[in-house]
Amino acid sequence: MYKIGIDPTRHLMTVTVSGFWKEETFKSYVAEAARATEELQRRGGFRLLLVDMSDYPLQGQAVAEMHGKLMLAAQQRYGVKAAVVMRSALSRLQAARVAKLTGNDLFDNADAAITALMHQAA
Repeated sequence: MYKIGIDPTRHLMTVTVSGFWKEETFKSYVAEAARATEELQRRGGFRLLLVDMSDYPLQGQAVAEMHGKLMLAAQQRYGVKAAVVMRSALSRLQAARVAKLTGNDLFDNADAAITALMHQAA
């Protein structure tokens, strides 16, 4: 359902999500993301966030809004620059609504997203 990785040298958290989520799934995701954030903070800071939603189907409104609020909180609290990878046209429409709230960019592939994030960080 989700995988969270960190790259302290690039101050980057990478999140890959999949499957259909319930609010309980989101709660455990938030707890793990908080642990990863703390680790990045201890190791030099949390500045970049890549969220890969390539295999993440259209979600219920509550879960979609929770994702947006979590990304916005990361941006406001840590100054994080975020990029979202989304391939499905229907899911991109949902992600575009979240992107309006957070101001993050949407990409078709992770390589382009990472390149853009590293450019922003420079």
